[in-house]
Amino acid sequence: MTGNSLAHLLCQEQKMRNGADVRVVSNRRTHIRKIGLIAVAAVLTLVGIGGWLHWVTASSQAGVATPAWTTIDPMEITMKAGHLPVAHFVDYTFYFDQQQ
Repeated sequence: MTGNSLAHLLCQEQKMRNGADVRVVSNRRTHIRKIGLIAVAAVLTLVGIGGWLHWVTASSQAGVATPAWTTIDPMEITMKAGHLPVAHFVDYTFYFDQQQ
């Protein structure tokens, strides 16, 4: 027996001793199973819609891709590079003069 079924049997036995109706517990479990199935169906539906939306957007962007015959010329990019930020370096090293 698994832990869940053992706990369920112990709960039923305790309720029978107290005079409570055991069917109430089993009805609750059925209700919880129904809620679980509804939750799983909702999650699968959302995943399906998300996948479909991803497929639609990916297929619409496929026509925008660069043609295969276009090449990138690194020399042209280097020659046209202008107005790039300049890095400034401040030297804070120590300078000791050898004069005495």
